[in-house]
Amino acid sequence: MNYKLTTESGKEINFNDEQLIDFLMTKVLEFDEDEDLKSPDSLTAEIFKKLPSEALAKANLNQLFSINFLFGYYYSRFILKNTVEITQED
Repeated sequence: MNYKLTTESGKEINFNDEQLIDFLMTKVLEFDEDEDLKSPDSLTAEIFKKLPSEALAKANLNQLFSINFLFGYYYSRFILKNTVEITQED
């Protein structure tokens, strides 16, 4: 697939699948530096708690990545479309 990004300044940037993944991977690897992004470990653990063990046993690696990718997509939409305050549990 191809993706055309139009920046706020009106500049167009085109990505193919590989270029998009490379771009996103740099952002994923920088997550420790982002104050607004909390550790994804607790959310990932909750995802796998909710999946039936028989589904996990039958899932291949690609399916597991897809689940987490889609979860990240909807999590991002949830955060961006709502006013959300993330706090630490005591």
